[in-house]
Amino acid sequence: MGEIIAVIIEIIIELFFFGTFEERSKSRKIRRKIKRLKREHQWFDEFYKNEKFANIINHDMTVNGLLLNKKYVKELTFNESEKQRFIQVVEKIDLLSNENKFIK
Repeated sequence: MGEIIAVIIEIIIELFFFGTFEERSKSRKIRRKIKRLKREHQWFDEFYKNEKFANIINHDMTVNGLLLNKKYVKELTFNESEKQRFIQVVEKIDLLSNENKFIK
């Protein structure tokens, strides 16, 4: 019985550390993408200077998912309409988060 509990605890610990490692890896990838976009694209750098938009870009799961998608980032950097859509998504998230603050 003690061996079974030890195995279960070991599995739980491994899952916890793997999840933590995976999240740190995603965070690093997102930070690198943001840094590159700021360096290579003036529009992104200007947009990111807005503290509330930077916070959304850094922490929102939807935006993070977009930035982790290589095809999307390539499209974002070359396609004006995709750039505008990205800006609208971030602005919409900001608007919704502000509305939720007033509801509570």
